[in-house]
Amino acid sequence: MPSLESLPPELLCSILSHAEPFNPTIKQYTVNFKTCKHNLESIITHPLYNLAATSKHLKDTVEEYARILLKKHAKFHGPKKSNKFIYRKKWLKWLDATCQLCHKKSVRKAIFDNIMTCCATCDKKEWPKMTMTDASHKHNLSRLDLFTPNILHPDLPKLSVALYCCMGTNATMLLEREVLERKRYIHDLLGDHAKNTAFMQSRRNRHLRIIKHMDVTIHRGKWIRQSHTLSAEKKESKSMSSAEERRRFTEKMVEQERMYMQG
Repeated sequence: MPSLESLPPELLCSILSHAEPFNPTIKQYTVNFKTCKHNLESIITHPLYNLAATSKHLKDTVEEYARILLKKHAKFHGPKKSNKFIYRKKWLKWLDATCQLCHKKSVRKAIFDNIMTCCATCDKKEWPKMTMTDASHKHNLSRLDLFTPNILHPDLPKLSVALYCCMGTNATMLLEREVLERKRYIHDLLGDHAKNTAFMQSRRNRHLRIIKHMDVTIHRGKWIRQSHTLSAEKKESKSMSSAEERRRFTEKMVEQERMYMQG
């Protein structure tokens, strides 16, 4: 049976290209060189290190692969004479400290790809985005419109969602392109209603009531169920008094919202 060692170098390099640190299937292998730059043992879990530990032949192949990548992307040629220089380590450190779009120094990660080093300028240019609040207020979209599928839009696909820490608080970010596409879709369903600002604002508030009666909330871009507890200080409305009342109210309101979307 053929083994990795028996494969030609060009095929091996093709295989190695799937072991890049920004491959979304190997996020657990990302390296934080700020905390482990003096501790080699803490970074050898990356696939390039694991493969290099298999045999001398594969170690030499990985080193040559990393050397070629450094020369191509970082314009780094390495020392002329050094048996101790580790190209794979240099390659991973360069990736971790360099914006992968403009190649300027940066340790910042892309908001929608948190294992890719990307400066703020390139991140904004490559992935135009907006906060959930802006998507809601500037484009008249409710949380039920944005975070799908759900009870109102069971067949709509999920939008891309990311979290961005700003002043100690996580802001929910959405891709601008996807928000605008969703806006066109929802506004087409609503027809002339979408042109009425007062109606659209009222619609967002109605959807918040539906969400409250469903006992769910948005957490990291996903719907999660939260337990409902009756307030001893604040009197609850009849529609919130029991699980059955909340269910009836939700079904009634959702049916009403669907009628608006049918013309």
